[in-house]
Amino acid sequence: EDEQDSEDPQINAQEIEHENNISESASVLTLYLSQNDGQGIDSTSEKENTSEEENSSGDKLHFTPVNFVHKVGYRASTAPARPLTDLEEFRRSNEFLIMENAAINGSQLIQRSDNKFDLDSTEGQKSCRKFLLQLERLCEAFKVPCTSRKYRTKFSQAYKVLYKEGSLCYLTEILDSAQEGFPYLWVNGEKYVFSKDVLTAGQNLFQSFCKTKHVIRNIYNRMCEENVH
Repeated sequence: EDEQDSEDPQINAQEIEHENNISESASVLTLYLSQNDGQGIDSTSEKENTSEEENSSGDKLHFTPVNFVHKVGYRASTAPARPLTDLEEFRRSNEFLIMENAAINGSQLIQRSDNKFDLDSTEGQKSCRKFLLQLERLCEAFKVPCTSRKYRTKFSQAYKVLYKEGSLCYLTEILDSAQEGFPYLWVNGEKYVFSKDVLTAGQNLFQSFCKTKHVIRNIYNRMCEENVH
Protein backbone atom coordinates (compact mmCIF):
# COMPACT_ATOMS: atom_id res chain seq x y z
CA GLU A 1 0.00 0.00 0.00
CA ASP A 2 2.93 2.31 0.88
CA GLU A 3 4.46 1.71 -2.56
CA GLN A 4 1.17 2.52 -4.26
CA ASP A 5 0.83 5.69 -2.17
CA SER A 6 4.37 6.76 -3.09
CA GLU A 7 3.66 6.26 -6.81
CA ASP A 8 0.40 8.16 -6.86
CA PRO A 9 1.95 11.67 -6.78
CA GLN A 10 4.22 10.84 -9.75
CA ILE A 11 1.33 9.42 -11.78
CA ASN A 12 -0.81 12.43 -10.97
CA ALA A 13 1.97 14.77 -12.04
CA GLN A 14 2.29 13.02 -15.40
CA GLU A 15 -1.45 13.22 -15.98
CA ILE A 16 -1.47 16.90 -15.09
CA GLU A 17 1.41 17.59 -17.49
CA HIS A 18 -0.35 15.63 -20.25
CA GLU A 19 -3.55 17.56 -19.71
CA ASN A 20 -1.59 20.81 -19.78
CA ASN A 21 -0.06 19.81 -23.14
CA ILE A 22 -3.49 19.02 -24.56
CA SER A 23 -4.83 22.30 -23.24
CA GLU A 24 -1.96 24.26 -24.77
CA SER A 25 -2.41 22.42 -28.10
CA ALA A 26 -6.09 23.28 -28.04
CA SER A 27 -5.21 26.91 -27.36
CA VAL A 28 -2.88 26.98 -30.37
CA LEU A 29 -5.58 25.41 -32.55
CA THR A 30 -8.14 27.91 -31.33
CA LEU A 31 -5.75 30.79 -32.03
CA TYR A 32 -5.04 29.46 -35.53
CA LEU A 33 -8.68 29.05 -36.39
CA SER A 34 -9.54 32.49 -35.07
CA GLN A 35 -6.84 34.06 -37.27
CA ASN A 36 -8.08 32.21 -40.37
CA ASP A 37 -11.77 32.36 -39.67
CA GLY A 38 -13.79 32.50 -42.88
CA GLN A 39 -10.70 32.36 -45.08
CA GLY A 40 -10.21 28.63 -45.34
CA ILE A 41 -7.12 26.89 -46.65
CA ASP A 42 -6.50 25.88 -50.23
CA SER A 43 -4.73 22.55 -49.91
CA THR A 44 -3.79 22.60 -53.59
CA SER A 45 -2.08 26.00 -53.55
CA GLU A 46 -0.67 26.54 -50.08
CA LYS A 47 1.88 24.46 -48.21
CA GLU A 48 1.20 23.37 -44.69
CA ASN A 49 2.97 25.53 -42.11
CA THR A 50 4.20 24.04 -38.84
CA SER A 51 3.70 26.19 -35.74
CA GLU A 52 5.72 25.80 -32.57
CA GLU A 53 4.71 26.76 -29.06
CA GLU A 54 6.41 26.08 -25.73
CA ASN A 55 4.62 24.53 -22.81
CA SER A 56 5.21 25.35 -19.17
CA SER A 57 8.13 22.93 -18.94
CA GLY A 58 9.94 24.51 -21.90
CA ASP A 59 9.23 21.69 -24.30
CA LYS A 60 8.32 22.70 -27.83
CA LEU A 61 4.96 21.61 -29.13
CA HIS A 62 4.79 21.06 -32.87
CA PHE A 63 1.45 21.89 -34.46
CA THR A 64 0.70 21.17 -38.08
CA PRO A 65 -2.52 22.92 -39.07
CA VAL A 66 -5.18 20.80 -40.67
CA ASN A 67 -6.94 21.97 -43.80
CA PHE A 68 -10.10 23.32 -42.22
CA VAL A 69 -12.57 25.25 -44.29
CA HIS A 70 -15.02 27.36 -42.37
CA LYS A 71 -18.24 27.13 -44.37
CA VAL A 72 -21.92 27.29 -43.79
CA GLY A 73 -23.70 24.25 -45.14
CA TYR A 74 -25.97 25.31 -47.99
CA ARG A 75 -28.35 22.94 -49.73
CA ALA A 76 -27.59 22.66 -53.44
CA SER A 77 -30.36 24.21 -55.45
CA THR A 78 -31.06 25.34 -59.00
CA ALA A 79 -33.14 28.18 -60.32
CA PRO A 80 -36.59 27.23 -61.59
CA ALA A 81 -36.73 26.50 -65.30
CA ARG A 82 -37.68 29.44 -67.50
CA PRO A 83 -41.09 28.98 -69.09
CA LEU A 84 -40.86 28.14 -72.79
CA THR A 85 -42.04 30.73 -75.27
CA ASP A 86 -44.77 29.91 -77.77
CA LEU A 87 -42.12 29.61 -80.47
CA GLU A 88 -40.04 27.19 -78.40
CA GLU A 89 -43.11 25.13 -77.60
CA PHE A 90 -44.02 24.93 -81.28
CA ARG A 91 -40.50 23.93 -82.28
CA ARG A 92 -40.89 20.87 -80.05
CA SER A 93 -44.16 19.84 -81.65
CA ASN A 94 -44.87 17.25 -84.31
CA GLU A 95 -46.40 19.97 -86.49
CA PHE A 96 -43.08 21.80 -86.66
CA LEU A 97 -41.28 18.60 -87.60
CA ILE A 98 -43.69 18.06 -90.51
CA MET A 99 -43.26 21.67 -91.64
CA GLU A 100 -39.48 21.31 -91.42
CA ASN A 101 -39.58 18.18 -93.58
CA ALA A 102 -41.82 19.96 -96.08
CA ALA A 103 -39.42 22.90 -96.28
CA ILE A 104 -36.45 20.60 -96.79
CA ASN A 105 -38.21 18.47 -99.42
CA GLY A 106 -39.41 21.60 -101.20
CA SER A 107 -35.85 22.89 -101.49
CA GLN A 108 -34.83 19.58 -103.08
CA LEU A 109 -37.23 19.89 -106.03
CA ILE A 110 -35.42 19.97 -109.36
CA GLN A 111 -36.29 23.12 -111.26
CA ARG A 112 -35.88 23.52 -114.99
CA SER A 113 -34.60 26.53 -116.86
CA ASP A 114 -38.20 27.59 -117.62
CA ASN A 115 -38.95 27.72 -113.85
CA LYS A 116 -41.07 24.59 -114.07
CA PHE A 117 -40.19 21.43 -112.20
CA ASP A 118 -38.56 18.32 -113.57
CA LEU A 119 -41.21 15.60 -113.45
CA ASP A 120 -39.82 13.51 -116.28
CA SER A 121 -36.71 12.03 -114.65
CA THR A 122 -36.84 9.40 -111.93
CA GLU A 123 -35.04 11.69 -109.51
CA GLY A 124 -37.40 14.57 -110.25
CA GLN A 125 -40.47 12.36 -109.74
CA LYS A 126 -39.08 11.00 -106.46
CA SER A 127 -38.32 14.42 -104.97
CA CYS A 128 -41.73 15.77 -105.98
CA ARG A 129 -43.59 12.80 -104.45
CA LYS A 130 -41.79 13.39 -101.16
CA PHE A 131 -42.81 17.04 -101.12
CA LEU A 132 -46.43 16.31 -102.03
CA LEU A 133 -46.59 13.70 -99.25
CA GLN A 134 -45.37 16.26 -96.72
CA LEU A 135 -47.97 18.72 -98.00
CA GLU A 136 -50.67 16.15 -97.26
CA ARG A 137 -49.33 15.58 -93.75
CA LEU A 138 -49.10 19.34 -93.21
CA CYS A 139 -52.75 19.80 -94.17
CA GLU A 140 -53.79 16.99 -91.83
CA ALA A 141 -51.67 18.27 -88.94
CA PHE A 142 -53.04 21.83 -89.15
CA LYS A 143 -56.55 20.62 -90.01
CA VAL A 144 -56.68 22.65 -93.22
CA PRO A 145 -60.23 22.67 -94.61
CA CYS A 146 -60.31 20.94 -97.99
CA THR A 147 -62.92 20.89 -100.71
CA SER A 148 -64.96 17.77 -101.35
CA ARG A 149 -63.39 14.99 -103.40
CA LYS A 150 -66.71 13.41 -104.42
CA TYR A 151 -65.99 14.18 -108.05
CA ARG A 152 -63.49 11.33 -107.97
CA THR A 153 -66.34 8.86 -107.96
CA LYS A 154 -66.89 9.72 -111.60
CA PHE A 155 -63.37 8.74 -112.55
CA SER A 156 -62.77 5.63 -114.59
CA GLN A 157 -61.43 2.59 -112.75
CA ALA A 158 -57.98 3.22 -114.19
CA TYR A 159 -57.83 6.55 -112.33
CA LYS A 160 -59.67 5.44 -109.19
CA VAL A 161 -56.86 3.01 -108.33
CA LEU A 162 -54.52 6.00 -108.02
CA TYR A 163 -56.49 7.47 -105.13
CA LYS A 164 -57.16 6.35 -101.60
CA GLU A 165 -60.59 7.03 -100.20
CA GLY A 166 -60.58 9.76 -97.56
CA SER A 167 -57.09 10.94 -98.50
CA LEU A 168 -55.88 13.97 -100.43
CA CYS A 169 -53.56 11.93 -102.63
CA TYR A 170 -51.69 14.67 -104.44
CA LEU A 171 -50.29 13.20 -107.66
CA THR A 172 -47.28 14.28 -109.68
CA GLU A 173 -49.22 13.48 -112.88
CA ILE A 174 -51.83 16.17 -112.08
CA LEU A 175 -49.13 18.69 -111.17
CA ASP A 176 -47.30 17.93 -114.41
CA SER A 177 -50.44 18.51 -116.50
CA ALA A 178 -51.13 21.74 -114.59
CA GLN A 179 -47.65 23.21 -115.12
CA GLU A 180 -47.43 22.21 -118.78
CA GLY A 181 -50.92 23.49 -119.66
CA PHE A 182 -51.34 21.29 -122.74
CA PRO A 183 -54.69 22.02 -124.47
CA TYR A 184 -55.33 18.34 -125.15
CA LEU A 185 -54.24 14.88 -124.08
CA TRP A 186 -54.10 11.53 -125.81
CA VAL A 187 -55.42 8.60 -123.79
CA ASN A 188 -55.46 5.09 -125.29
CA GLY A 189 -55.39 6.55 -128.78
CA GLU A 190 -58.24 8.94 -128.08
CA LYS A 191 -57.78 12.71 -128.05
CA TYR A 192 -59.24 14.71 -125.17
CA VAL A 193 -59.40 18.48 -125.60
CA PHE A 194 -59.44 20.57 -122.43
CA SER A 195 -61.83 23.45 -122.03
CA LYS A 196 -60.70 26.95 -121.15
CA ASP A 197 -61.91 26.50 -117.56
CA VAL A 198 -59.77 23.37 -117.16
CA LEU A 199 -56.70 25.16 -118.48
CA THR A 200 -57.32 28.15 -116.17
CA ALA A 201 -57.79 25.81 -113.21
CA GLY A 202 -54.48 24.12 -114.10
CA GLN A 203 -52.67 27.47 -114.15
CA ASN A 204 -54.16 28.43 -110.78
CA LEU A 205 -53.16 25.04 -109.35
CA PHE A 206 -49.56 25.42 -110.43
CA GLN A 207 -49.33 28.99 -109.13
CA SER A 208 -50.79 27.90 -105.80
CA PHE A 209 -48.28 25.05 -105.64
CA CYS A 210 -45.35 27.45 -106.13
CA LYS A 211 -46.79 29.93 -103.64
CA THR A 212 -47.34 27.22 -101.02
CA LYS A 213 -43.77 26.01 -101.44
CA HIS A 214 -42.47 29.58 -100.99
CA VAL A 215 -44.65 30.31 -97.92
CA ILE A 216 -43.56 27.12 -96.14
CA ARG A 217 -39.91 27.88 -96.78
CA ASN A 218 -40.28 31.51 -95.70
CA ILE A 219 -42.06 30.65 -92.43
CA TYR A 220 -39.53 27.96 -91.61
CA ASN A 221 -36.59 30.32 -92.21
CA ARG A 222 -38.14 33.05 -90.07
CA MET A 223 -38.73 30.66 -87.19
CA CYS A 224 -35.14 29.45 -87.32
CA GLU A 225 -33.83 33.04 -87.38
CA GLU A 226 -36.01 34.07 -84.42
CA ASN A 227 -34.81 31.04 -82.48
CA VAL A 228 -31.16 32.06 -83.01
CA HIS A 229 -31.69 35.68 -81.98
